[in-house]
Amino acid sequence: MCHSNGSSTLREGFAFPEGLRRHLLGEGKAHQCLFIKVAKDIAWSHWNKKFAESDRQEREEERQQLARRRQTEALYKTSPFEEVLIDNGWSFNAKRNKEQLTFAEERLSQIGFTKITGGNIQAWVQEHEKYIVYADWRISRSITFSVWKKPLPKKQPFNTYKYKLKEFYLLDEWKHDLVEKYKKRLPD
Repeated sequence: MCHSNGSSTLREGFAFPEGLRRHLLGEGKAHQCLFIKVAKDIAWSHWNKKFAESDRQEREEERQQLARRRQTEALYKTSPFEEVLIDNGWSFNAKRNKEQLTFAEERLSQIGFTKITGGNIQAWVQEHEKYIVYADWRISRSITFSVWKKPLPKKQPFNTYKYKLKEFYLLDEWKHDLVEKYKKRLPD
């Protein structure tokens, strides 16, 4: 199509199929085929004109739905700077149902956490002299704890990672010596 011969001075043409594929897509050290590039640009421009507005409307509807959910559903404060819905996050485990949430809350109170509620926001917190521990009990099969250095800033800083000391978990299937297992994982 474009009469390009490849970049080799010894042989004419492209190695088949990989060399041709690289030429058509512009991968590696190969120059992209001009005809494929123009065809791709035309297709992208047409796609953008046809679907950009509907994509923008879908994103706006999702954003509004999330804002409505955050006003009406329970929010879980899992860190000093984050209040999330029960299904927020990247977990392969399922979210807890009501019975599992009750089980996790009983376990947190056994360990010595305090439940703090305000409006539709819930948090399980344990304060220490040099740090504060937040629990994330939303995901089934384990409770995740994040340890944050005191004093905490009033607003979320750009460098949040500097305040987070540690993160660990306790599995739901663990039944013996929970307080000791928990304390062993806390920073010294």
